[in-house]
Amino acid sequence: MNSVDRTREQLATLTPDRLEAVTGLIWGWQNESSEDVLPISEPMAIAVVNEWILNVLPDRFTALNARRIAAGDIWCVAVGLAYPRIGVVGQVGEVLVSTFSGGIISATRPDEMKAAGLKCYAEREYEIKSAFLSAENA
Repeated sequence: MNSVDRTREQLATLTPDRLEAVTGLIWGWQNESSEDVLPISEPMAIAVVNEWILNVLPDRFTALNARRIAAGDIWCVAVGLAYPRIGVVGQVGEVLVSTFSGGIISATRPDEMKAAGLKCYAEREYEIKSAFLSAENA
C-alpha cells in the first residue's frame, strides 16, 4: 500500500468534525500567503479545547498552555487536572487544534486522560484533601 492509499484510508476513518479540521488545515496551507486568513490565537485555541473538555471529561479538567507546532499551523494545547486552592496538579494529555479552522485534529483519548488524572490525584491526595478540609474549617 502506497502513502496516498494509506492517507485515503486514514481520512475515511475520521469523524466529520475531525475531517473538517483537517480540511481547514489543508485549506490554510494552500492559502497561507492570503491576507484574509486569520489564524486562531492561543486564547481561542484554549477556548476550543475547554469546550471540548466540557463535552467529554468530568470537572477538574482544564486546558492549560498552548504552543504552536508544525511550522505554526497547529496549536498543541496541554490538558491538566486542577483543584480549587491548589491549582494544576498535573498534565494529563494534549489536544491538537488547527490554526486555520479552529477544529480539533486529534486528542489524547478521554479514558487515558481520566487514568492520568487519577494518578495525579493519587500522587497529591494528601495535599488535595488538606486544602478541602482547611476550606471547611475557615
